[in-house]
Amino acid sequence: MNYAGRIRSLQKSLKKNRFFYAAGHSDIFYLSGFSGTFARILVSADKAVFITDPRYEGALNRSCVPHLFETVITRSLKKDLLPLAGRKNRILISVSTPLNDYLLLSENNTKPEISSLLSLLRSVKDADEIALIKKASLIAGLASQHTASILKRGITEDEAAFEYEKYARQHGAESLSFAPIVAFGANSAVPHHATGSTRLKKGDLVLIDAGVKYRGYCSDLTRVYAFCIIHPRLKELRKIFNYVKNAKKNAAKTLKNGVLAEKPGKAAGEYLKSNGGLDIYFTHSIGHGLGIDVHEEPFLGRSGSIVLKTGNVVTIEPGVYFPGKYGIRTEDDYLIGRAGCVKLSRAEDSLAEIG
Repeated sequence: MNYAGRIRSLQKSLKKNRFFYAAGHSDIFYLSGFSGTFARILVSADKAVFITDPRYEGALNRSCVPHLFETVITRSLKKDLLPLAGRKNRILISVSTPLNDYLLLSENNTKPEISSLLSLLRSVKDADEIALIKKASLIAGLASQHTASILKRGITEDEAAFEYEKYARQHGAESLSFAPIVAFGANSAVPHHATGSTRLKKGDLVLIDAGVKYRGYCSDLTRVYAFCIIHPRLKELRKIFNYVKNAKKNAAKTLKNGVLAEKPGKAAGEYLKSNGGLDIYFTHSIGHGLGIDVHEEPFLGRSGSIVLKTGNVVTIEPGVYFPGKYGIRTEDDYLIGRAGCVKLSRAEDSLAEIG
């Protein structure tokens, strides 16, 4: 990873007498590769300081951090941070900064300012990051397919989620991007259903929304499966599924450098509206950025002025939900380019019959 290049990019964006203070785990990892539980980074136009406590001194000396930063081993963050920040400098922070850090920095007679500077830098992925997200997407797809293949009548959502995680970890995932959403039957009509003790029964639609983290980077993938569903109901479900899948394709066609982030959602909504008036059942945003965090910039709202850039990695995840009955969502991960996009996830996308 080109941590030195990332630090330089941040420094170039800082004016004289301005510092960027990084305290969130993901920001620290992005700038240094450090994944310990305590670290802070302070960057100015001509200086970069890494602060941690004595627990990590040995690990730090075996890492790239001393080659990138001036390092400070602290027993009192207040004692060591405030002189470094200075009383006359303007301090920029991200929204992930803990309140205690904000209050501490405010003791220097200048209140920190919330800035999107680093989150926007993070939103444009380099080749190394793209490769890791692609690998994470591959593992997520395989884990979803494996989980679907072992489902049997009577298994609980929790048990299926456990099978997903076990397979993912056995195939290279370090952890999951988030707690998997496994929804059986009518639970699939709840967009962010809390996986629980519901047991699978004949005729259930199965929705699996999950992702894995691979070497620090996340994937996010949703697939739906038909468990022992017969015609004519299966035919009707396939019809709805194809509408949702085509809405995803229409949204993905809009992804390119310079496009407003609201455009993919509008494209999906317009397609669903013209096909059965399904847009009224599409109740959430079309997607979000993906990287070290499973939800990060750019967020693909249906309104706003955010502009997509080459190197952004985003999800596209349209869905329609019929309360008390079922829901269908399909989701993939995409890399935005100058004139289009590339789908990073490769898992089969169909309403596969299982059981």
